[in-house]
Amino acid sequence: MNMRQQKTAMWVATAVLAVCAAGIVAAGLVMPVDVTVDSPKAPRPGVAVATSQPAAGTANNPSVSASSPASGGPKFFARLSQLCAKDLRKPLFDPQPKLVNGTPGRRPNASSLHSMRLIGTANEPGHSMAVFRKPTGEIEVCREGQGFKLQGNQVTVVAVDPNKVAVQYAGRRHELFMPKKP
Repeated sequence: MNMRQQKTAMWVATAVLAVCAAGIVAAGLVMPVDVTVDSPKAPRPGVAVATSQPAAGTANNPSVSASSPASGGPKFFARLSQLCAKDLRKPLFDPQPKLVNGTPGRRPNASSLHSMRLIGTANEPGHSMAVFRKPTGEIEVCREGQGFKLQGNQVTVVAVDPNKVAVQYAGRRHELFMPKKP
């Protein structure tokens, strides 16, 4: 297309849109409007009033209940206030396990040990590593056989798998699982 053809196409498109806009305005002025009157006032002179359906919530319109927003009934507002009072947010962290007989309960998918959390693994043959976050916020990256101090005791990484890490802490073996993805 050369420049002249492009300009002609643009003018034609503009004319078509202008005709469509004028048609919409004319249709809006010509078509009747459905207006409902809630009070028995007399209409103003020169104003046409059409009442094809009874007002919402009246005895003549049983399809609209008192709990619909159109009626604004007390049931609707009670239900609305009940829904607004509901807390829809989820907690940002899992709750601590319950104490059972004075000892912390164990979850089968625990990802923490004394507030130390497993936050990642890198699983390569011969180079597997685990990433931990200590309670102080420090990050520890350890290979199998390496360790670090936690609350005065040595934590040693025994085995690293893609979804879990086995550690030795205070003479006991613990398995830490990767946290579930949100």
